[in-house]
Amino acid sequence: MGGFLILNAFNMTVLQRTRELGMLRTLGATRRMVKRTVLLEALVLGVVGSLLGLGLGLGLAVGLTQLMKGFGIPVGNLSVGLGPAVIAVITGLIATFTGAYWPARRAGRIAPIRAVLGQRSESGARHRAARGIAGLVLFLPGAIFGGSLWMNNTTSGALSGLLATLLTMAMFVGMVSSRRSSGC
Repeated sequence: MGGFLILNAFNMTVLQRTRELGMLRTLGATRRMVKRTVLLEALVLGVVGSLLGLGLGLGLAVGLTQLMKGFGIPVGNLSVGLGPAVIAVITGLIATFTGAYWPARRAGRIAPIRAVLGQRSESGARHRAARGIAGLVLFLPGAIFGGSLWMNNTTSGALSGLLATLLTMAMFVGMVSSRRSSGC
């Protein structure tokens, strides 16, 4: 879910900064330079967000532990090693990079003149239709079968859990594909 939100946020950022990125291209920046700039922004945001999230999460855990102890609920002490903290930060960085990669790639493809003039790039109706169909193909199986796999208590196997997770992820990809085909 975090990757989906990051993807959406960076899509909006690239759309809002089309003129600025086009101006960079007009002044001589290559596609690779523009892409690297957006990915560097994502890296900085990922580091700051991961560290803030880790700190706030630990603070919340300590506060809840103290609150539960205050009510007389027997709770053990909170212990967090360096390993889980590092894994949490790395996971945040990977999610941010993954979510920002496609918008950064699209930012590098902005035509300098088109961006400076404020015109949107024209993508063919065939591409939009193909994206819409692909989005529907990815979305429907998850919508039809995903809920029954998540809510069905009789099949609690690892395979059904994996299938439910994959169908849910496919639904999110389908929603993004469908949204992009509609021009949003």
